[in-house]
Amino acid sequence: MWSTLNVPRHQRWAHLQDNKFVTLLSPGRHSVSTWSGAHEFVKYELGDLPTPILPQDPLPSVHPGVETVAIADHERVAVFVHGHFKGFLGPGLYRWWTDAGPMTLQRFDVREEPQVLPQDDLFPDATAHYETVRMENYSLLKRDQIVLHTLPPGRYRLWTGGKYAIQACATEWFSIENLPWYRDIPDALALTVAQHEVAVVWRDGRVFSIHGPGRYAYWRVFGEVEIQRFDIREEPVPLAEDDPLPDTHALYDTVKMENHALLRRDQAFVRAMPPGRYRLWKGGKFSIQLCSTEALSIESFPQYADIPDLIPMNVAQHEVAAVWRGGRVVGVYGPGRYAYWRAFGEVEVQRFDLRAEPTAIAEEDPLPADWPNYWSTVTTSDSQAIILCRDKQPFRLLPAGRYRLFHAGKWSALVVGLGLQTVDVAPQDLLTQDQIPVRLKAAVALRVVDPLKISVQPDWANQAYTAVQIAMREVVTARTLDALLIDRAAVDATLATLAQQGLPDVGVQLTTVSVKDIILPGEIKDLLNRVTLAKKESEAMAIKRREETSQTRQLANTARLLESNPVLLRLKELEALGEIASKIDRITLVGSGDMVKSVLLSDLAKGSNDASE
Repeated sequence: MWSTLNVPRHQRWAHLQDNKFVTLLSPGRHSVSTWSGAHEFVKYELGDLPTPILPQDPLPSVHPGVETVAIADHERVAVFVHGHFKGFLGPGLYRWWTDAGPMTLQRFDVREEPQVLPQDDLFPDATAHYETVRMENYSLLKRDQIVLHTLPPGRYRLWTGGKYAIQACATEWFSIENLPWYRDIPDALALTVAQHEVAVVWRDGRVFSIHGPGRYAYWRVFGEVEIQRFDIREEPVPLAEDDPLPDTHALYDTVKMENHALLRRDQAFVRAMPPGRYRLWKGGKFSIQLCSTEALSIESFPQYADIPDLIPMNVAQHEVAAVWRGGRVVGVYGPGRYAYWRAFGEVEVQRFDLRAEPTAIAEEDPLPADWPNYWSTVTTSDSQAIILCRDKQPFRLLPAGRYRLFHAGKWSALVVGLGLQTVDVAPQDLLTQDQIPVRLKAAVALRVVDPLKISVQPDWANQAYTAVQIAMREVVTARTLDALLIDRAAVDATLATLAQQGLPDVGVQLTTVSVKDIILPGEIKDLLNRVTLAKKESEAMAIKRREETSQTRQLANTARLLESNPVLLRLKELEALGEIASKIDRITLVGSGDMVKSVLLSDLAKGSNDASE
């Protein structure tokens, strides 16, 4: 039996009989005998690159029209067909059909160090087998993460799966504490900075970097450098105006002082420093304390005597000192030892003796009225009096004026108000002379007349309260309820007199004592209401009787007048008829027309007779 097969141009077919290779069919029309056995056809696709040969591939490795390509594990191969680049192949065994065109190979060993690629390199920048790295500056070549040497700028090819790597070189110094390989690289310049040093690296006339203690390296390929070292153990000195270092850095601070300052080492005073710019290294033992325009306490500063710029000032235990400069107070100080910087200007010291009794302050006194923690001022006025106290005990009453009292002294002041003060007196439940219970609420006002007495009699308010309560009891028990309710003025006068007489001489005077409210029990209120109602009803009945008598008298007079005057009587009748008629809407007459006519004629005739008379 024969089979006809058409092989496409882009394929090759292997004829197998009973799993054994028989022949290779090229593109075209073929007649194949399939009389006996099992026949099978394996198709091979032609491409731009050689195809991998599988382990069970039935086609012999050596066969006419077939070229076998073997690539080792350390190789990568560039394939060219008709002189044109087609791609790269990795390790393995490949087959190429020679009738697809002439093929040439370019082999690369991934074990070799990367080299700068030539300008005419036409391979792609990246494939599955490599990547191309472009370095603008020098870089480090590493193998298995170990630095070998530096690479100049250029383009490099790094094979995938290779042991080489390229790391860009830092343009600055880098730490080499844990990098022992730097010693083997001639391009590396080492720098060691001691614990007491700071190193400044200069390049091309400018500061390149600044380093503290440690070990560093720099790539010489970026240019030569100069190293300037500073010993942080040395005392700071004024910086030149053209000092090129920046003012601030992580390793130091620059302090600019307009006035004098103190140089300290481990917090101990070293010397005074004139104005200027100073560099203080962080981690060093020196510090600068700016001089204050205020006084400096020298209790724990024994070196003050060695500083010519200091003006000492001692303030005794019984003194307070006010320091003046330029016509104004610049500080107030209690007992202690102080010093002022002469560089800020000369000072004048005004001392106050805390033991002296306070005297009135002149109007032109320039000191502030109050100075926290040292003194305050008080002023007498019409509304208040000021008691001078010594050791918190009243001493005397201060006359009119303004006084300065020092907080640390033994003198103090007690301010007493002279204005009218009200006293809240609780209501009292009392019995009147006629044994009727009432509740009284008094209104009380008083005024201080002797401040010294009330300062030694702190219970004066209770004394006034008690005097008013007792006076209220005497006033109520001596009067009946009617007298208490009717004559309020007399009650108030008696209450004020009794209260003032009962008040001891404690320095206050009762100016107002009066009954504010009189509150009666409920049943007494009802009884008084009924009495008042009965009185009002009697008065109303008397008024009613007087009105009725007056009306009767007026009616009698009217009757006598009407009896003597018929015309006036007729007018009253007409007036009454008019009032009645104003309330009638319609009049209906029942009868014949003659009757109505006779009525009208009789009325007319009567009217004419009355008129003639």
